[in-house]
Amino acid sequence: MRKQLEKDANYLDISKNVVFTGYLDDYAVRSLLKAADVVVVPSLYEPFGIVALEAMAAKTPVVVSDIGGLSELISDGEGIKVTPNNSESLAACIVKILSEEDEDKGKVEVEEMVEKGFKRLSL
Repeated sequence: MRKQLEKDANYLDISKNVVFTGYLDDYAVRSLLKAADVVVVPSLYEPFGIVALEAMAAKTPVVVSDIGGLSELISDGEGIKVTPNNSESLAACIVKILSEEDEDKGKVEVEEMVEKGFKRLSL
């Protein structure tokens, strides 16, 4: 779908803000996950949720659809779950995490969520 997605990015005039990387090795993926401000998994079907799991291991906040394996993977306070196929709720949760990182109290809450998710992986 790359060609169509590139066309969509051009049409929306966001191509200067979007990078289509193609294949990335494991090291590059881990580096990007650690550098990300938030990882979003808006799946409509997700049997396991490896991307969310990798993000939690990288100590990056996650926003996921409350569906399938993602529902089982993310418990209360370890990330944010949103109703599937609800773009307004998804956007609000992303903005919440990004805006809280700029405020002292919110930053603490995001850090606590990230630590809680990371600790779950070591259980």
